[in-house]
Amino acid sequence: MINYTKKEIIQILTLRYHQHLINEDLKKGKFKIPIHLAFGHEAISIAIKNLITKNDKICLTHRNVAYNLSLAENFNSVMAHFKLENKKFNSLMGSMNLSIKDKNIVYSSSILGNDLGVATGIAMNHKINNKKGIVFALTGDGAIEEGIFWETLLFIKTHKLKVVIILENNDFSMSSTTSERRAPINFKKLCESINIGYRKEKGYIYPNVKKSLKKSIVQASKGLPNLIELNIKTFNQHAGPTPGWPTDILNISLNDGLLLKDTKHDPLCHLVETLGQSKYKKISKDIIR
Repeated sequence: MINYTKKEIIQILTLRYHQHLINEDLKKGKFKIPIHLAFGHEAISIAIKNLITKNDKICLTHRNVAYNLSLAENFNSVMAHFKLENKKFNSLMGSMNLSIKDKNIVYSSSILGNDLGVATGIAMNHKINNKKGIVFALTGDGAIEEGIFWETLLFIKTHKLKVVIILENNDFSMSSTTSERRAPINFKKLCESINIGYRKEKGYIYPNVKKSLKKSIVQASKGLPNLIELNIKTFNQHAGPTPGWPTDILNISLNDGLLLKDTKHDPLCHLVETLGQSKYKKISKDIIR
């Protein structure tokens, strides 16, 4: 069994706890803006947090809360932004556009697929001006149906840009599953057709995500763009408090603890398997306390 460091365990559990706190306030109607939570995405954002360098840039989607919370390392400052109480992050545009610029996040977009073009432009600027660092672009299985996704792949390969595209594939977008909406896409064959690096992992198993992402970063740093497909389940609706998607029956509550019930697709499930029930319960209770 692959182990976690103590720091990584605390990071993942803390991020989950902070999302729970936001969700409880959403239930009480404490926000004037829509907030897109990311229960089930914690392993990905923590892996990026632990692998990025000071020169790297991150471009995010509307579902950016896990990245902002993990990189900010200041829960109250993020909450103040969500409650429109300060201008620390130079914006009162709402959660969909939240980006902590001094923490690697340079852009977040509420427009489907929009951050892919911005990330490509930033990466091109890096190449022209001989700047260091990787550009990470987050996307989902809805945005890959946009023309900009295909154009981005071709452009970053043509110009050998140092880009890693992270595809959070939760098989649900625009109120439908992939099979209900479109024909399947073989991303491995797609990337092979234009010689872009490709990897696929279960996005809820942190050690595997971190290992694959590290390999993608190494390749991208040498001018070979990469796409890493991370299969996850998003345990919340498009915006607002849980319960989540129509296909979910989970009613997420902090009263039940940090672990989501009746699922194996939760990053914390793998923590339980690695640590054992007793050790996991002790650490999670310490986080909540």
